[in-house]
Amino acid sequence: MGRIFVERLIRPEWPAPRPVHAASTLRGLSPGEAWRMLRVPGDPRWLSQVHGREVVDADGDWTEARADGCVAFTAGKACMLRTADCLPILLCDDAGTRVGAAHAGWHGLASGVIEATVSALCEGGAKGIGAPDLMAWIGPGIGGPAYEVGADVFWAVTTSTPDSAQFFARRDTTHWLFDLAGLARHQLRRLGITRVYGARWCTFSDHDRFYSYRRDGGSARHATFIWLDRGG
Repeated sequence: MGRIFVERLIRPEWPAPRPVHAASTLRGLSPGEAWRMLRVPGDPRWLSQVHGREVVDADGDWTEARADGCVAFTAGKACMLRTADCLPILLCDDAGTRVGAAHAGWHGLASGVIEATVSALCEGGAKGIGAPDLMAWIGPGIGGPAYEVGADVFWAVTTSTPDSAQFFARRDTTHWLFDLAGLARHQLRRLGITRVYGARWCTFSDHDRFYSYRRDGGSARHATFIWLDRGG
């Protein structure tokens, strides 16, 4: 496991094709430092994340967009997320022609941000593809044993996603422990994406490596990047 934690970065362990490059920062590495270290192409363009399901195309003409999903079909265009308990979910196709990223907290999962990002990724580009042609990587987020939620979250999620109650462990009459990554994996698989990697880290319980908004508050965030390299 230690070999993926280099230079304060997590590099996804998934069978992505050569043109696909991706990484997520660990505690102590700023997004700007990571941008330079990774030599991400172009100028950084961030999503103004609002816990919804809007998706933007990185090939478009924008500097900052109100959205929680991003897709790219052109080499040298990066999709970027900022998280500190919500899940960063990365996607790419087998041919290395498209990449995407979704910011998935409970609001996003309940509103369909994964479905919207997968749809944009499959339908865009020069030629459409099917969801089974995609693979996904789930980055660091708050783990189920640490993520206590109330009845509002339980009912919002379980009424929007079939079979999602299995990812809640009841603590008392009004509180549950919520396996956020488990539900994200479930939603991906329901869409036809069977190759799902990652989901191995809890931001809340691993203070040395990760920021956690629930644990610490504040504005510190991890940055997660994915892009297609021009050189392959």
